[in-house]
Amino acid sequence: PAIAHFCCFAFTLLLMSFDPALGEYHLINSFPDGLSREMVTVELHPKHDRLEIENEYIEEEWARRKALNTFLFNGSKFRLSSLRFDESSKILHIGMGMTDYKYFVLKSVECSLPCSR
Repeated sequence: PAIAHFCCFAFTLLLMSFDPALGEYHLINSFPDGLSREMVTVELHPKHDRLEIENEYIEEEWARRKALNTFLFNGSKFRLSSLRFDESSKILHIGMGMTDYKYFVLKSVECSLPCSR
């Protein structure tokens, strides 16, 4: 399945999808003038939170990194869960949830971890 991403470069918003099978990004839509507040909705809801999983690797690696850096600590962090642009209403719908710093940092190390619902 494709994963939606958004990027903002010099006030231009680009909606892109990533196809992991092909390893390619595809442009979905471009907004050279950005979007007004009326054109964006944000839903912050637990259904967009990361999945709670037990993973020995995460706990072991986090303990190792904390031992190397005594200033390292875990904390809450927002996560982008979904993006959907409604062509008919011209509204960008953003789904946001919560994660934590530990998982955010370490999930990039082990790509096989489930990261969304």
